Amino acid sequence: MTTRKPSSTRDGSVLRGSALSRRAVVANLGAFAAAGLAAPAAAQGQGYPTRRITMVIGFAPGGGSDVTGRIISEALQRRLGQPVVVDNRPGAGSTVAARLVASAPADGYTLMYMSSDGVSLGAALQPALGYDPLGSFAFIARMVGFSYVIAAHPRVPFNSLSGMIEHARRNPNALRYGSSGVGSGPQMAAELIASTAGIKLEHVPFRGAAPAAAATVAGDIEIVVAAPSTVQSLAEAGQLKVLGVTGLERHPNFPTAPTLAESGLPPMEITIWWGVVAPAGTPAPVLQRLETALAEIAADRAMNEQLSKMGFDMIHLDSTAFRRFAAEDIERWTRTARAANIRLE
Repeated sequence: MTTRKPSSTRDGSVLRGSALSRRAVVANLGAFAAAGLAAPAAAQGQGYPTRRITMVIGFAPGGGSDVTGRIISEALQRRLGQPVVVDNRPGAGSTVAARLVASAPADGYTLMYMSSDGVSLGAALQPALGYDPLGSFAFIARMVGFSYVIAAHPRVPFNSLSGMIEHARRNPNALRYGSSGVGSGPQMAAELIASTAGIKLEHVPFRGAAPAAAATVAGDIEIVVAAPSTVQSLAEAGQLKVLGVTGLERHPNFPTAPTLAESGLPPMEITIWWGVVAPAGTPAPVLQRLETALAEIAADRAMNEQLSKMGFDMIHLDSTAFRRFAAEDIERWTRTARAANIRLE
């Protein structure tokens, strides 16, 4: 009887069972391999963070990027339970810092308080950034921003943005506007308004927003486009008159100043913005932890009031909306730069 067992094992049912067993083994091995590949990413997210986080800011201490970036970093530190240390890396409109972060380890311990300069304006104005404004980063949350204020010398013959547009249509190139420099956000905002309205304005660049505002007060130029904080005290003193704002809603510090839509232009907003990004490839659990914490910060009433008093707005977007917004912003400013022939080499 025992001598017949080997032949019985050669029937089809036994062979099919062996083949199924082999396939099961292969399938199990594949599953183990996939689990092994996924394990490192999951392990990186587990318990995050366990040590200090660096928040890179692409501008020098004291400006809007630094001030608001430190406020967000301190709030993030309180929620994550680990130090969040600011590292200022100024240069080339924040693109130096962006290159640094793009090449940093994708582990969640190097973040950037990214500005529109490093994404939208950088892509529109600079031919070789050294990084992909969209592909090099994981967009976590847009956080803070402000709309620009358009102000004029008190003796100009118009009192609103719509009046300025009508004056410019009747008098092409008669109006000069000041900005904080070639390729700056205020210049791009003015050029977008001009192209949308079908008017021509003469650009006069300055080495900063304060000199541009001072030149408007002195009557050397007619108009200045600047941040609310630059214009507010001068407007309150009667040295400038506010014509309009570039947000979707009226600014609380300038409640009588109309928006672009109220001035006869298509509904749109022109803002400088900041948000938190990480190097592309950062593990999803890490990104989710950061996104949740930043959403909590954005919803905090005291935080919103603090920023508002400083002339800033909480303009939070989650990761999906932030990335979509950044892509649209790049397209918009690229079109504007081409139409106005603005380019930084």
